[in-house]
Amino acid sequence: MSDKESIDTEIGFMIQMCANGVVQLIGIVAVVVTASPAIFIIFVILFSLFVSQFKKQIIVNTELKKMHTVAQAPVFSNISEVFNGASIIKSF
Repeated sequence: MSDKESIDTEIGFMIQMCANGVVQLIGIVAVVVTASPAIFIIFVILFSLFVSQFKKQIIVNTELKKMHTVAQAPVFSNISEVFNGASIIKSF
């Protein structure tokens, strides 16, 4: 089996598992809400907190990637200078 075939089969299985988990989650929430409607308010509050934290995490992650790239710039600059100067060093 080639790499593409294995990826195709694994992606289908992963999508199926994810869809199954979502359906189970919806079923659990529906049963809990019908048993105790007051818990729905807690679900809404927790979901809104989760969404706000997720948005903050995306912003922080983007800034961290920028900082990581800036921090690596001198390393790459030094390496390129070494490679550019290698011909000069060989000539001596």
